[in-house]
Amino acid sequence: MLLLQDIAVTYQNVIPAVRGISLEVPDKTVVALLGTNGAGKTTILRAISGLLNFHKASIIRGSVLFNGERHQPGPGRASTFCRSDG
Repeated sequence: MLLLQDIAVTYQNVIPAVRGISLEVPDKTVVALLGTNGAGKTTILRAISGLLNFHKASIIRGSVLFNGERHQPGPGRASTFCRSDG
């Protein structure tokens, strides 16, 4: 399961992008992230995938959990949530 808990993201430690985002995605489900231009869809996906650091952004509050484990990719590394079931 993917779980975002009260996520807040800023760009360049100054510009607020999203705040207070919580989301739960159970295993084996498909979801869509919808919103208007500038609503934070891309920022949320970057937070999940670990690509915020490439855009000078960071999670300043909250957490991203995948299968119960805190997800925090290191500097310069994207995350991988892929697994092989075969």
